[in-house]
Amino acid sequence: MSYVHEPARDLPVLAQADVVVAGGGPAGLCAALAAARNGATTVLLERQGFAGGMATAGALPCLGGFHGQGRQVTFGIPAEIIERLIARGAAAWPARRAWESRSGTLTFVDHWELRLLADEMLREAGVEVFFDCWVAGAHLQGDRLTAVLVETKAGRRAVTCRAAVDATGDGDLAASAGAPFEIGRPQDGACQPPTLIFHLTEVDPEAIARGRPQEQDLIARAREAGDLELHREDVLMFPGHGGIIIVNSSRVPGVNCVDPADLTRAEMEARRLSGSVLHFLRAYWPGFARARLAQVASVLGVRETRRILGDYILTEDDVLQVTDFPDTIARAFWYVDVHDPHGPGTVWRYHEPGATTDVPYRCLLPRGVEGLLVAGRPISTTHEAHGSTRIMSCCAATGQAAGTAAAMAAGAGATPRQVPAADLVSRLNAQGANLDLTAA
Repeated sequence: MSYVHEPARDLPVLAQADVVVAGGGPAGLCAALAAARNGATTVLLERQGFAGGMATAGALPCLGGFHGQGRQVTFGIPAEIIERLIARGAAAWPARRAWESRSGTLTFVDHWELRLLADEMLREAGVEVFFDCWVAGAHLQGDRLTAVLVETKAGRRAVTCRAAVDATGDGDLAASAGAPFEIGRPQDGACQPPTLIFHLTEVDPEAIARGRPQEQDLIARAREAGDLELHREDVLMFPGHGGIIIVNSSRVPGVNCVDPADLTRAEMEARRLSGSVLHFLRAYWPGFARARLAQVASVLGVRETRRILGDYILTEDDVLQVTDFPDTIARAFWYVDVHDPHGPGTVWRYHEPGATTDVPYRCLLPRGVEGLLVAGRPISTTHEAHGSTRIMSCCAATGQAAGTAAAMAAGAGATPRQVPAADLVSRLNAQGANLDLTAA
């Protein structure tokens, strides 16, 4: 695959900034806030009309990985967002008994309030925001990124910068800049399947719970009758904020969501499969007979596409064992959770006692490109480690680190690779990231 680095001088300039952040999901939102709070003029580019990514547009308003093994492990801006939502009655930390789960915890939020809060925090920080913008490419001078090219309602534009953060989820900006990447698992390039999330109301929670022990029998009966097409071993659903039921079960196997044809097929197939799951729930599962759709996600829940190769590639052993990285800049807690690319089946592997999902700064630095950091889902990991780091708390924490590093680089007239990791860790801790877990 080749990329054209268009000369930015041939394009109208949309904005100029010290730091530009591409993508406004959990990673990009935290990156933009961190960059601005650290004194950098900051531009945020987002393809939706609002920030929040999978937590808002993806209709998955449950942020996993803040707590694990009896303690909170993710702090800083990601935790600040939750605390501010709690103050609005729009979120709640999990009960302490849930913290003992081997897998980690889910923190449920009101996705509409999260949209409003994101706008509020971006305004407070002085971030210049452009919604409805798609990353179209990168402009480089030598090996250094100097502008991000975007498609807007007014046509293609350039946003010039001293440093940039790729928080697009798919590594679009880094790939456009020529950074090397991997897709999917090493043996065949197959990616974890995407899923379309939907929410249900007018359900009977007690009846639903009574039906859970019969789940496999219900699935088998529906499949035999031709009433269910399900590419997973169970129906994944959980209660969300405000009494809704979040259904996360329409896996689309065998697709690569950075391939335009595959992505289109996945979008259409996910809707069809969601309809099959909804029919099954109404017809077979007690408590769903009168269920109504409250929301269907406006974007597909993509689990895996590109993983940008950085100065270090995080491994499954790094995630699950106690690993002492001197340059840890983000910490979360989620098990290795890998959905089979081709059908039913999920691999779960759990942390050793005392281990957390730790991300070193080197995983944010794409090989061969200067002036650019990667945050969120496409950071430098193996396919297996990605099953842990793709969780939203980890994405948000890497976003804060990337935005802070970008601001430090821009302020010093340096590249992110030249920012001393020890200085970055110190700055993050001073701003509440608590990477040594002293407050846990």
